[in-house]
Formats: sequence, structure tokens, C-alpha cells
Amino acid sequence: MAPASTLGGDRPRRCHQWRTLARHSGAQCPGRSRGRPVAVARILLAVDFEIEARLLEGIIRRGHDIVDRVTGADAVVEAAGRLRPDLALLQAGPETLTARSLAACDGAGTRTIALIAGDLERRNAASLGVVDRIEAHDDWDAVEALIAPAPYSAPAATAKPAITPVPEAVLDESVGWRPDAPSIPVAPAAPEQLSSRRDRRDRERRRRSDRREQEQAARSEQAGLIAESQQLGAGIPPAAPRTPRRAAPASQSPAAHPWQSTVIAVWGPYGAPGRTTIAAGLAGAYAAAGHRVLLIDADTYGGAIAPLLGIADEAPGFAAACRLAGAESLNVAELDRVASTAGKQVPFRVLSGISNPARWPELGRDRVRGTLATCRAFADVVIVDVGFNLETDEELLSDVVAPRRNAATLAVLENCDAVVAVAEATPVGIPRFLRARMQLIDRIGTETPVATVANRVRSAATGVDAAGQVRQALRRFGGIEDAVLLPDDPKACDRALSLGVPVVEAAPRSTLTRHLRQLAMGLVTVP
Repeated sequence: MAPASTLGGDRPRRCHQWRTLARHSGAQCPGRSRGRPVAVARILLAVDFEIEARLLEGIIRRGHDIVDRVTGADAVVEAAGRLRPDLALLQAGPETLTARSLAACDGAGTRTIALIAGDLERRNAASLGVVDRIEAHDDWDAVEALIAPAPYSAPAATAKPAITPVPEAVLDESVGWRPDAPSIPVAPAAPEQLSSRRDRRDRERRRRSDRREQEQAARSEQAGLIAESQQLGAGIPPAAPRTPRRAAPASQSPAAHPWQSTVIAVWGPYGAPGRTTIAAGLAGAYAAAGHRVLLIDADTYGGAIAPLLGIADEAPGFAAACRLAGAESLNVAELDRVASTAGKQVPFRVLSGISNPARWPELGRDRVRGTLATCRAFADVVIVDVGFNLETDEELLSDVVAPRRNAATLAVLENCDAVVAVAEATPVGIPRFLRARMQLIDRIGTETPVATVANRVRSAATGVDAAGQVRQALRRFGGIEDAVLLPDDPKACDRALSLGVPVVEAAPRSTLTRHLRQLAMGLVTVP
């Protein structure tokens, strides 16, 4: 960074530069422009003088307005709160781009773009989770490419299977499904020009996935028939046949046909009952059945989806999406940009969680709600791995304006279509689950269906007839009649962890995979 005298004390030279450029380009100096076009952005600059001088002509040519030029993180915090600009272009050095300055821009509704001039600044921006970045040698057109809205074309009619909920008459309340959201497949927006090798590899995987869609549609029909014959083994009655729904005509846009996809929250009490493994397994099962799947890690206490699926993503996708939602800049194209890809044979999209639990203030309630609303337009099935804690923090703190650590979990549970409640099938895990489940029902009410899953059922922990004892305990002390039991299969889980894929892909013939597919088909059926 240049010294303060260079950035803030050279006003005559800067005004002369504005007037010189304005004479040649026909633009006006900031602060003197009257009757500005609606597309003008109010910009806060905190970059080196040489870089600003190179970007200045493009800013004037586009008609934007520079509201202030500052130096250092403290000045950024003060200017963002006082001026509330639309865009902040910050040098990515640790003296300017900090967690405090980034939070101040987020609080002011300002979109932050990091300008990188070296490896140190690149690592600093990555550690803070800043997704919008440009290089120091880029011109202003690179910034315009980030802030310009991405075009969205109407999806073409496909033979992709639709999501149809199980009728209420088939399943009881504990594993029921709410048949109130019709499903119309929506194609994601065209991918942007990506530069990194990881993004190019992800884009190529998505292209191969699109070419296999018709083949997956044919296999999904066969999988539905197989699952129907196997559901009795998991305690789920077979679903009644339904008429397939037609896809939207190619000439109609998604806005003309509002719809909501299925959002499934995977929750479990404290003690690691296996909710992350089950969430990843459900995502792999739905992807193999031909659905467009988005897996979200919303655990503010210790997200584990990224390391479980081998995603070496240095910037958490869910935090980036929430930040864009807070600035009202999140759309389908931006969501596709910040999401990663998991799975090798059948890929699906992932919004990785925060690697540092101290970053939980970034996942506010309103931001999570806005992100989920965009996710419904992005995928057919949205699976969210949430944290264990269901306490309402307002009861513990007197400051009702302060951020809440459990806000992300509570926002997901309040806006989901169904909850998969995971219990560890041990003498310690079952009582812990039953106590926490009462709190879950109090929070979400009785309208949202809850499917109970007993994980890691094994005779070594419960004795002879482990499945019968687990069912009896859940029925006697929790009134749960139709729980889904998942057997303990450490070999399949270890293989999935070593390969960085869901267990349904790592061990497709294992008993655990079969039961996970039964659970998935019991929640969402494929016609």
C-alpha cells in the first residue's frame, strides 16, 4: 500500500487528472455530475495510487462515481458506515482487507472486490473468504465483468424426472411429506468465464453430466422400481404410483412459472451422530436418480462436508453466498460461480461451510433465508447439513440486535420442507436424541414432517437383536413408530472418506448404501 500522503494528500493532482480525462472522454468529475444515469455505481477506493490511476479512465468512461479514497482498514470501516457505497474496491493487503473492514462493508450493503498484487494478498483474500477478486494488472473491464448482471436464458424442455412427494395417505406423520410444491426443472445459467484449473475441471464435469442426463433418466425409472420393492425392509411403505409431471415449455421462462424445489434439513443432537455422512449420502442418492442436487454445509460449530468430500476450497461457498445475499446480489449465476462440485461418477454441487467456527457472524438469519430462496431456483433437491444447537440466543443475551450463532440452523429449519433427524443407535445416543427431538418439535411445530433415522445400528453396542431394541426404545419413550435404521458399515465409510466421495458412490453394493437409497426414495419419489 502507498503511504497516506500519496493516497489522500494529493488532491490537486487528482482533480487535475479528473479534468484531463473528462475533457477527452466527455465525463464529469465525481461530486459535480448532475442527472447521472441510473446504472451509476457509488465506489469506495482503497488501492495503491498507481493502480487507481490506471483504473480511473475506465471508471469515468462508465459514468461511475467515486465517493471517497481512503487508506487502511480503519478508514474503510469509517467510510463504509458513513457513505454506504455500492461497491468497495480494496487492496487485498492485510493492512486494508481485514475481517473488520469486510464486516463493515457487508453491514453497509456494499459489495467488496479485492485487488490482488501478490501472493501475500492472494492468501489474505482467500483466508477471509472473498470470492470477488481481480488482479493488479487488470483494467476496469474486469470489475465490470464482476458487477454486471449475468444473462439468463429460458431452459429447454427436457425429459428430466420431476420431484413428486409421497402422498400423505401413504406415510404417517413421522416420515411424511408435504405435497405442496410442484417441481419444474430449471437449468442453471450459462457458466461464466473461469480461469483456475479447478473451475475449468468443474465446468467440464458439468458438461459431461449434462450429456448423461438422458441416460440417468432411464436409470432413475429402474431405481424407483427397485426402491419400491425394498422399502418394506426399512419400514417405509411403497409409494403409490403418480402421473409424471410435464416440464415447462422451452418458450416459457422460470419467472413465468414460479416453483419451489425440495429443501431437506439434516439435523442431529450433539455427539456426532453421523448427520454429515447421511447428508452427503442423500445428495449422492438423489444425484444418481437424475435430480439436480445442491448440498449445503450450514453448521456454524464445525462444518465437515468439504473435507469429507475432498473439496480443497479455500473460500467457503455458503459464506460467500450469504454475503452476496446480504448485498442483494445473489442470483442463480452467482450461486453457480461460488459453488463447488463433488462426486466423480455422478457429480452434484456443494456450498462448503466455514472452516473457522469464529466466522459464524457471517451466516445471519436474513442472509440464510435469502440464500435458500435462490437455492430453490438452482436445484431440484437442496440438502442442508445444520448444527446441533437449537437454542434461541435472544433468551440469553440482552442485545436483540446482535448476531446469533444459531441463526443459520434455525433459519434453515424454519424454511425447509422436511427434516431428517439423526440419532446414534447406542444407549447414550438414543436418550440424547429423544430429549433434543422434543426441542426440535417445539421450534418447527408439527406442520414440517420429521423423518427419524437411527444411525450405526450394531449388536456390539445394544446386544442381541439391535434393530428390535432400537425400535422398541424409540416407540416406548418417543412415540416414534416408523424409524429408518441404518446399519453400521465402517468399511464403506472409510472407503468413502479415502476417495472423497459419498458412501453411495464409494460402496454402491453395501448394506448402508441400500438403506440410504431407501430413505431417499421414501422422501422423494421418481416417477
